[in-house]
Amino acid sequence: MKTLKEALMILVSSALVLIGGAMALVSLSVYFLFWSGRLQPIAGLADSLHLGFYVFPFLIFMLVAGICLMITGILVGMVRLCRKLNKKTASTKV
Repeated sequence: MKTLKEALMILVSSALVLIGGAMALVSLSVYFLFWSGRLQPIAGLADSLHLGFYVFPFLIFMLVAGICLMITGILVGMVRLCRKLNKKTASTKV
């Protein structure tokens, strides 16, 4: 069980995973707050400043960028895990 926990910590310990997850979570939360109408005063201000066309594409861009960062972080974690496993097996061979 300890090795599984160590492997998972190596996979998700990259800063890219944490930053990407936070970006995706925040952009999705703000999108749903706009969609539900809870941020109606801010949406009205964005429309009066003619920024309404740029808010939702920016939120979608942040969501996609966050997901890409998470995937990249997991791939980096996989490489780190493979290197650690290779180092461990190389040291145990006679």
